[in-house]
Amino acid sequence: MFNCYHTEPYSKTESWKEGIGCCSWDGVSCDNVTGHVIALDLSCSLLFGTFPSNSTLFLLKNLQSLNLSFNDFRFTKIPLEISQFTKLKHLDMSYSQFSGQVPAEIAHLPKLVSLNLSNYPYSDSPKLILETTTLRNLVQNLSEVIELVLSGVNMTSVNPRFFMNLSSFLTTLDLRGWESGLRGNFPDRIFCFPNLKIFYLGGEGNLTIDLPSSNWSSPFQELGINAMDCGRRLPEFIVDLKSLQYLGLGCNLEGSIPTSLAKLTQLRSLELSNNHFFGPIPASIGNLSQLTSLGLEFNTLSGQIPSSLANLT
Repeated sequence: MFNCYHTEPYSKTESWKEGIGCCSWDGVSCDNVTGHVIALDLSCSLLFGTFPSNSTLFLLKNLQSLNLSFNDFRFTKIPLEISQFTKLKHLDMSYSQFSGQVPAEIAHLPKLVSLNLSNYPYSDSPKLILETTTLRNLVQNLSEVIELVLSGVNMTSVNPRFFMNLSSFLTTLDLRGWESGLRGNFPDRIFCFPNLKIFYLGGEGNLTIDLPSSNWSSPFQELGINAMDCGRRLPEFIVDLKSLQYLGLGCNLEGSIPTSLAKLTQLRSLELSNNHFFGPIPASIGNLSQLTSLGLEFNTLSGQIPSSLANLT
Protein backbone atom coordinates (compact mmCIF):
# COMPACT_ATOMS: atom_id res chain seq x y z
CA MET A 1 0.00 0.00 0.00
CA PHE A 2 1.18 3.46 -0.89
CA ASN A 3 -0.51 5.88 1.50
CA CYS A 4 1.88 8.80 1.09
CA TYR A 5 0.84 11.68 3.30
CA HIS A 6 2.29 14.65 1.46
CA THR A 7 2.87 13.55 -2.11
CA GLU A 8 1.37 11.47 -4.88
CA PRO A 9 3.29 8.18 -5.27
CA TYR A 10 5.05 7.55 -8.56
CA SER A 11 7.78 5.23 -9.85
CA LYS A 12 11.06 7.09 -9.41
CA THR A 13 13.00 4.21 -10.94
CA GLU A 14 11.42 4.85 -14.34
CA SER A 15 14.04 7.56 -14.82
CA TRP A 16 16.86 5.08 -14.22
CA LYS A 17 18.05 4.57 -17.79
CA GLU A 18 21.33 3.19 -19.09
CA GLY A 19 23.48 5.84 -20.70
CA ILE A 20 22.32 8.47 -18.22
CA GLY A 21 24.57 9.13 -15.24
CA CYS A 22 23.03 7.69 -12.08
CA CYS A 23 23.61 10.96 -10.23
CA SER A 24 20.87 12.51 -12.39
CA TRP A 25 18.38 9.74 -11.63
CA ASP A 26 15.30 10.61 -9.62
CA GLY A 27 15.87 9.96 -5.91
CA VAL A 28 19.65 9.64 -6.22
CA SER A 29 22.12 12.11 -4.70
CA CYS A 30 25.88 11.98 -5.20
CA ASP A 31 28.92 13.53 -3.55
CA ASN A 32 30.01 16.55 -5.58
CA VAL A 33 33.68 15.62 -5.29
CA THR A 34 33.89 11.83 -5.46
CA GLY A 35 30.72 11.15 -7.45
CA HIS A 36 29.76 8.37 -5.02
CA VAL A 37 26.07 7.79 -4.36
CA ILE A 38 25.50 9.07 -0.81
CA ALA A 39 21.70 9.29 -0.61
CA LEU A 40 18.84 7.27 -2.02
CA ASP A 41 15.25 8.46 -1.61
CA LEU A 42 12.81 5.88 -2.93
CA SER A 43 9.92 6.87 -0.69
CA CYS A 44 6.47 6.64 -2.30
CA SER A 45 8.00 4.97 -5.36
CA LEU A 46 5.42 2.22 -5.94
CA LEU A 47 8.01 -0.44 -5.12
CA PHE A 48 6.25 -3.79 -4.77
CA GLY A 49 7.46 -7.28 -3.92
CA THR A 50 10.02 -8.91 -1.67
CA PHE A 51 13.32 -7.29 -0.75
CA PRO A 52 16.11 -9.63 -1.93
CA SER A 53 19.24 -9.98 0.19
CA ASN A 54 21.38 -9.97 -2.98
CA SER A 55 20.07 -6.61 -4.16
CA THR A 56 22.62 -4.41 -5.94
CA LEU A 57 21.55 -1.74 -3.47
CA PHE A 58 24.05 -3.20 -1.03
CA LEU A 59 26.92 -2.31 -3.38
CA LEU A 60 26.48 1.36 -2.43
CA LYS A 61 29.12 1.31 0.30
CA ASN A 62 29.19 5.11 0.66
CA LEU A 63 25.48 5.50 1.28
CA GLN A 64 24.67 7.95 4.08
CA SER A 65 20.89 8.20 3.72
CA LEU A 66 18.37 5.55 2.66
CA ASN A 67 14.64 6.22 2.50
CA LEU A 68 12.38 3.30 1.49
CA SER A 69 9.23 4.54 3.21
CA PHE A 70 5.69 4.09 1.87
CA ASN A 71 6.26 1.16 -0.44
CA ASP A 72 5.01 -2.44 -0.28
CA PHE A 73 7.62 -5.11 0.35
CA ARG A 74 4.97 -7.75 1.08
CA PHE A 75 5.93 -8.36 4.72
CA THR A 76 9.45 -9.45 3.84
CA LYS A 77 12.14 -9.35 6.51
CA ILE A 78 14.66 -6.53 6.74
CA PRO A 79 17.79 -7.96 5.08
CA LEU A 80 20.73 -8.71 7.37
CA GLU A 81 22.94 -7.10 4.73
CA ILE A 82 21.75 -3.72 5.99
CA SER A 83 24.87 -3.78 8.19
CA GLN A 84 27.02 -3.25 5.08
CA PHE A 85 26.04 0.43 5.07
CA THR A 86 28.68 1.39 7.61
CA LYS A 87 28.47 5.08 6.68
CA LEU A 88 24.68 5.27 6.96
CA LYS A 89 23.34 8.16 9.04
CA HIS A 90 19.64 8.16 8.15
CA LEU A 91 17.51 5.03 7.66
CA ASP A 92 13.77 5.22 6.99
CA MET A 93 11.93 1.96 6.26
CA SER A 94 8.58 3.10 7.61
CA TYR A 95 5.18 2.02 6.30
CA SER A 96 6.66 -0.32 3.70
CA GLN A 97 5.24 -3.61 4.95
CA PHE A 98 8.36 -5.11 6.54
CA SER A 99 7.82 -7.81 9.15
CA GLY A 100 9.67 -10.30 11.33
CA GLN A 101 12.40 -9.54 13.81
CA VAL A 102 14.34 -6.34 13.50
CA PRO A 103 17.81 -7.72 12.69
CA ALA A 104 20.53 -7.33 15.30
CA GLU A 105 22.73 -6.07 12.47
CA ILE A 106 20.85 -2.78 12.53
CA ALA A 107 22.69 -1.99 15.76
CA HIS A 108 25.98 -2.24 13.87
CA LEU A 109 25.55 1.01 11.96
CA PRO A 110 27.90 3.20 14.02
CA LYS A 111 27.08 6.53 12.36
CA LEU A 112 23.28 6.21 12.48
CA VAL A 113 21.52 9.30 13.85
CA SER A 114 17.98 8.70 12.58
CA LEU A 115 16.02 5.42 12.46
CA ASN A 116 12.36 5.05 11.46
CA LEU A 117 10.78 1.57 11.40
CA SER A 118 7.14 2.60 11.83
CA ASN A 119 4.46 0.08 10.89
CA TYR A 120 0.81 0.38 9.90
CA PRO A 121 -1.35 -0.28 13.00
CA TYR A 122 -3.39 -3.11 11.49
CA SER A 123 -4.04 -5.87 14.01
CA ASP A 124 -4.34 -8.61 11.37
CA SER A 125 -1.08 -7.95 9.51
CA PRO A 126 2.42 -9.24 10.38
CA LYS A 127 4.50 -6.86 12.49
CA LEU A 128 8.08 -5.92 12.92
CA ILE A 129 9.31 -7.31 16.23
CA LEU A 130 12.01 -5.65 18.30
CA GLU A 131 13.66 -7.99 20.80
CA THR A 132 15.29 -6.89 24.05
CA THR A 133 18.81 -7.84 22.95
CA THR A 134 18.55 -5.84 19.75
CA LEU A 135 17.27 -2.76 21.56
CA ARG A 136 19.98 -3.07 24.21
CA ASN A 137 22.68 -3.24 21.54
CA LEU A 138 21.08 -0.44 19.59
CA VAL A 139 21.12 2.05 22.46
CA GLN A 140 24.62 0.99 23.50
CA ASN A 141 26.23 1.07 20.06
CA LEU A 142 24.39 3.97 18.45
CA SER A 143 25.56 6.74 20.70
CA GLU A 144 24.66 9.49 18.21
CA VAL A 145 21.00 8.62 17.56
CA ILE A 146 18.78 11.70 17.81
CA GLU A 147 15.60 10.33 16.19
CA LEU A 148 14.11 6.91 16.99
CA VAL A 149 10.66 6.16 15.58
CA LEU A 150 9.18 2.73 16.35
CA SER A 151 5.47 3.41 16.03
CA GLY A 152 3.52 0.18 15.51
CA VAL A 153 6.51 -2.08 16.20
CA ASN A 154 5.91 -5.05 18.51
CA MET A 155 8.12 -4.63 21.59
CA THR A 156 6.46 -7.15 23.90
CA SER A 157 9.74 -8.46 25.31
CA VAL A 158 11.34 -5.03 25.77
CA ASN A 159 11.90 -3.54 29.20
CA PRO A 160 11.04 0.19 28.96
CA ARG A 161 14.03 1.14 31.13
CA PHE A 162 16.39 0.36 28.22
CA PHE A 163 15.19 3.52 26.49
CA MET A 164 16.81 5.53 29.27
CA ASN A 165 20.22 4.57 27.86
CA LEU A 166 19.59 6.55 24.68
CA SER A 167 21.77 9.54 23.93
CA SER A 168 21.10 12.80 25.75
CA PHE A 169 21.08 14.35 22.25
CA LEU A 170 17.80 12.54 21.51
CA THR A 171 15.22 14.89 19.99
CA THR A 172 12.51 12.41 18.87
CA LEU A 173 11.21 9.21 20.48
CA ASP A 174 8.03 7.77 18.99
CA LEU A 175 6.69 4.59 20.62
CA ARG A 176 3.00 5.02 19.94
CA GLY A 177 0.58 2.24 19.05
CA TRP A 178 -1.64 -0.27 20.85
CA GLU A 179 0.38 -3.10 19.36
CA SER A 180 3.67 -1.98 20.94
CA GLY A 181 3.21 -4.53 23.70
CA LEU A 182 5.32 -2.46 26.10
CA ARG A 183 4.68 -3.36 29.73
CA GLY A 184 5.47 -2.06 33.18
CA ASN A 185 6.35 1.46 34.18
CA PHE A 186 8.02 3.70 31.65
CA PRO A 187 10.61 5.75 33.60
CA ASP A 188 9.58 9.38 34.01
CA ARG A 189 13.24 10.34 33.57
CA ILE A 190 12.36 10.60 29.89
CA PHE A 191 10.94 14.04 30.70
CA CYS A 192 14.41 15.16 31.76
CA PHE A 193 16.11 14.46 28.43
CA PRO A 194 17.50 17.93 27.71
CA ASN A 195 16.91 17.94 23.94
CA LEU A 196 13.74 15.87 23.60
CA LYS A 197 11.20 17.76 21.49
CA ILE A 198 8.89 14.97 20.29
CA PHE A 199 7.71 12.12 22.52
CA TYR A 200 4.88 9.70 21.82
CA LEU A 201 4.05 6.70 23.97
CA GLY A 202 1.20 4.26 23.57
CA GLY A 203 0.29 0.81 24.75
CA GLU A 204 -2.22 -1.32 26.56
CA GLY A 205 -3.41 -0.83 30.12
CA ASN A 206 -0.42 -2.62 31.64
CA LEU A 207 1.94 0.17 30.59
CA THR A 208 2.13 3.15 32.90
CA ILE A 209 4.06 6.38 33.20
CA ASP A 210 3.93 9.12 35.81
CA LEU A 211 3.65 12.67 34.58
CA PRO A 212 6.11 14.63 36.74
CA SER A 213 4.66 17.33 38.96
CA SER A 214 7.65 19.60 38.34
CA ASN A 215 10.97 19.91 36.47
CA TRP A 216 9.66 19.66 32.93
CA SER A 217 13.09 20.42 31.52
CA SER A 218 12.68 19.01 27.99
CA PRO A 219 11.86 21.52 25.22
CA PHE A 220 8.77 19.61 24.08
CA GLN A 221 7.00 20.58 20.89
CA GLU A 222 4.87 17.42 20.63
CA LEU A 223 3.78 15.24 23.55
CA GLY A 224 1.39 12.33 23.14
CA ILE A 225 0.57 9.65 25.73
CA ASN A 226 -2.38 7.33 25.14
CA ALA A 227 -4.12 4.12 26.16
CA MET A 228 -2.58 3.64 29.60
CA ASP A 229 -2.38 5.09 33.09
CA CYS A 230 -0.30 8.25 33.44
CA GLY A 231 -1.37 9.37 36.89
CA ARG A 232 -4.58 10.90 38.18
CA ARG A 233 -4.20 14.62 37.60
CA LEU A 234 -2.85 16.78 34.81
CA PRO A 235 0.11 18.56 36.43
CA GLU A 236 -0.09 22.35 36.51
CA PHE A 237 3.57 22.49 35.53
CA ILE A 238 2.68 21.29 32.05
CA VAL A 239 2.00 24.95 31.20
CA ASP A 240 5.75 25.52 31.50
CA LEU A 241 6.15 23.78 28.12
CA LYS A 242 5.92 27.05 26.21
CA SER A 243 6.98 25.55 22.87
CA LEU A 244 4.29 22.84 22.89
CA GLN A 245 2.37 22.63 19.61
CA TYR A 246 0.69 19.25 20.10
CA LEU A 247 -0.60 17.86 23.39
CA GLY A 248 -2.42 14.54 23.38
CA LEU A 249 -3.17 12.78 26.66
CA GLY A 250 -5.66 9.93 26.81
CA CYS A 251 -4.69 8.01 29.92
CA ASN A 252 -7.48 8.06 32.50
CA LEU A 253 -6.74 11.50 33.89
CA GLU A 254 -9.28 12.84 36.38
CA GLY A 255 -10.46 16.20 37.69
CA SER A 256 -11.30 19.34 35.79
CA ILE A 257 -9.50 20.58 32.71
CA PRO A 258 -7.09 23.28 33.94
CA THR A 259 -7.91 26.77 32.73
CA SER A 260 -4.15 27.41 32.69
CA LEU A 261 -3.82 25.38 29.47
CA ALA A 262 -4.56 28.68 27.77
CA LYS A 263 -0.96 29.66 28.58
CA LEU A 264 0.25 27.16 25.98
CA THR A 265 -0.11 29.79 23.28
CA GLN A 266 1.68 27.76 20.57
CA LEU A 267 -0.76 24.84 20.72
CA ARG A 268 -2.12 23.78 17.35
CA SER A 269 -3.73 20.54 18.52
CA LEU A 270 -5.15 19.64 21.94
CA GLU A 271 -6.43 16.08 22.36
CA LEU A 272 -7.75 15.15 25.81
CA SER A 273 -10.14 12.36 24.83
CA ASN A 274 -10.46 9.07 26.72
CA ASN A 275 -10.03 10.47 30.22
CA HIS A 276 -12.30 11.09 33.19
CA PHE A 277 -12.38 14.88 33.12
CA PHE A 278 -15.55 16.39 34.56
CA GLY A 279 -17.08 19.81 34.87
CA PRO A 280 -17.23 22.55 32.26
CA ILE A 281 -15.00 23.13 29.27
CA PRO A 282 -12.78 26.09 30.20
CA ALA A 283 -13.70 29.17 28.20
CA SER A 284 -10.02 30.10 28.19
CA ILE A 285 -9.32 27.39 25.60
CA GLY A 286 -10.95 29.73 23.10
CA ASN A 287 -8.00 32.07 23.57
CA LEU A 288 -5.61 29.58 21.94
CA SER A 289 -5.40 31.45 18.66
CA GLN A 290 -3.20 28.81 16.95
CA LEU A 291 -5.48 25.87 17.79
CA THR A 292 -6.91 24.00 14.79
CA SER A 293 -7.84 20.67 16.43
CA LEU A 294 -9.60 20.04 19.75
CA GLY A 295 -10.62 16.59 21.01
CA LEU A 296 -12.56 16.20 24.26
CA GLU A 297 -14.75 13.16 23.60
CA PHE A 298 -15.17 10.24 26.02
CA ASN A 299 -15.02 12.33 29.19
CA THR A 300 -17.80 13.31 31.59
CA LEU A 301 -17.83 17.02 30.84
CA SER A 302 -20.92 19.09 31.55
CA GLY A 303 -22.34 22.55 31.06
CA GLN A 304 -22.59 24.72 27.99
CA ILE A 305 -20.04 24.77 25.23
CA PRO A 306 -18.20 28.08 25.69
CA SER A 307 -18.95 30.64 23.02
CA SER A 308 -15.22 31.46 22.97
CA LEU A 309 -14.58 28.21 21.07
CA ALA A 310 -16.12 29.93 18.06
CA ASN A 311 -12.94 31.98 17.91
CA LEU A 312 -10.92 28.92 16.96
CA THR A 313 -10.03 28.60 13.30
